[in-house]
Amino acid sequence: MKFVLSARSEMAFMLLNKLLKNENIPDLDVREQNAQSCTQLEDAIEFYKADLYIVDKQLDNYSSLKDLLDEHDCNYVCIEDDVKTVIVKVREKLGLEEKIKHEQEEIVYEEKRPKEKIVIEEKIIEKEVIRTKFQAIPSKVIVVGSLWRGAGSTLIATNLARMIGERGIDTAYVEHPLIKPYMFDYLQIIADSESEYIDISREIQREGLSRSIKSGYERNKVKWHVIDSRKPQLDSFTYENMLVLSHSITSNVQIVDISDRWLDPEIQKYLYLADVVLLCLEPDPIKYDWSLYDYENGYVTKERKIMSFLNNQINQFEIINTKYNKGTDFKIWNEATQKKASVKLPYIPYEDVQKALYSSKLLYDLNDYDEVFENAFLRLMSMAIPKDYVELDKSRDKGFFQKVFRTK
Repeated sequence: MKFVLSARSEMAFMLLNKLLKNENIPDLDVREQNAQSCTQLEDAIEFYKADLYIVDKQLDNYSSLKDLLDEHDCNYVCIEDDVKTVIVKVREKLGLEEKIKHEQEEIVYEEKRPKEKIVIEEKIIEKEVIRTKFQAIPSKVIVVGSLWRGAGSTLIATNLARMIGERGIDTAYVEHPLIKPYMFDYLQIIADSESEYIDISREIQREGLSRSIKSGYERNKVKWHVIDSRKPQLDSFTYENMLVLSHSITSNVQIVDISDRWLDPEIQKYLYLADVVLLCLEPDPIKYDWSLYDYENGYVTKERKIMSFLNNQINQFEIINTKYNKGTDFKIWNEATQKKASVKLPYIPYEDVQKALYSSKLLYDLNDYDEVFENAFLRLMSMAIPKDYVELDKSRDKGFFQKVFRTK
């Protein structure tokens, strides 16, 4: 069965290729080239003669590609928005009715099955199975970085991942392979993991994408893909490597921590694929003004280059203010940044940060900090996940259920 793909990007092309392979289609043969132009598609029609064409509506020349397929009377399906949803159309086109019927029967059975009831203090609480809804959640890539080191990108990225994971959404935290390793030791993966940890980024650079690569270390409802600090750091990690890394991680939400490496050309290419870009800043106008100062001798600070790139190339980035406190004059601060912060995370006492570190916990799981992050990040959550999942079930935060469901 021959396929030709016309996808919006190489990332979407690789994801679609992988999804098709997972369908166990007989004699599957996908043309290696992404046919994004009319010339490429015309060549594919004439010489490759595919059984099915998949064309992306997000392409600028979609109407021309569609007209070309209609002109040659080709069998095709269209990608509406989320790449993953086109697989259902492919199944229907290929007549894979038995597989579809089997899946529908499983869903109906699950929906009709009586809800499990737990009686606690004469109150009936019903647990609903919502796994079947997750297939409709579009994949999101969130990139988090700091203007300078220590501004909180790792703190924001890890606790945001924890929050999203708490809502039952498949979430992954990715530590960019070229930043200073931290989370491997923070999470005490060596002592806690039952099996040998595999640094996927290292495997990808050395051998390319391997089907034997398994999911990262999982804890606190998050899949952690972090740098193995026991081995020397990698010298480079290309844009293509990042694409393979993203596709090998199948989570609905991927949160990528890049620290202060905004000027890395390979990372800059990857930023254009991100759904949400977050810049962490301490609300310190003196430090910010100095970093962006225009020196007469032509010297340009690293921070000024970063802000120039973000303002001119990544228009939709969001500012996250860390270490916010009542002494912050946001009128002065907003005048300095010329951009209002989307999130203001309150100052967290250093002793609490240390307490979380030595107990190998995220701040979200320490004392009452879950409420701090829930209150601060709710607007941010709406950018990353569907509205139906933003609000956390309040019944899980009180009394007995708090003890049952809180991850220790």
